[in-house]
Amino acid sequence: MSGVTRRAVLGRGAALAAAAAAGAGGTVLAAGGTERSRLDLRVERLRSDGELPAFGTLVSTPSVAGTLSGELSDRSGKSAGSYTSTVLGHGSAAHSLELEQGTIVAIGRLGAAGATIAGGTGAYSRAAGTITITRSLGAGGAPRADLAVELEL
Repeated sequence: MSGVTRRAVLGRGAALAAAAAAGAGGTVLAAGGTERSRLDLRVERLRSDGELPAFGTLVSTPSVAGTLSGELSDRSGKSAGSYTSTVLGHGSAAHSLELEQGTIVAIGRLGAAGATIAGGTGAYSRAAGTITITRSLGAGGAPRADLAVELEL
């Protein structure tokens, strides 16, 4: 025998499966019974009730008060819901992701590349985690954003 136990082989297999699921936007059970999940989403077709922020910022700034919204899609391009960012004042913004299974709400600094998940509704009612925002240009030079949503449920 090689000294490798069945338990070790099964444990490695489970760890590899969990890592693969996490990389594909799946769910992994973390210590303490919480689930960790990652959603990779894209915000396109941005609209604003004022002027759109300058490219490279995407998030409203104090000079561009109001609401910024867009359509969410998953990696495959399938519609996933809607996105809204609202200026709260004092240099902060609320980000809302309206998804099929509920809403995720995050709070961040204006113009920042990330936000902290404050909670949600439905399947996300106990949500915590972060949203990382990467800004880019879409078709025809239209501003868009990629959202990496790291959830703990």
